[in-house]
Amino acid sequence: MKNAHRPHRTALLAAAVALALLPALAPAQAIYRIVGPDGRATFSDKPPATSEKATALSPSGRSAQAA
Repeated sequence: MKNAHRPHRTALLAAAVALALLPALAPAQAIYRIVGPDGRATFSDKPPATSEKATALSPSGRSAQAA
């Protein structure tokens, strides 16, 4: 009778692992740091107008590429 609960533990462990990995499967959305003509920095999820300098940020907050 020792192993009677083993299938339940295995299912519970599999569900916990699946839930833990779920956020990693979500696509990362681009975030742009935009510096306007007055030098003021703003953040947006939409690309800036061509007259503004922008830097795309990675999900960790580091600079990914200059736009």
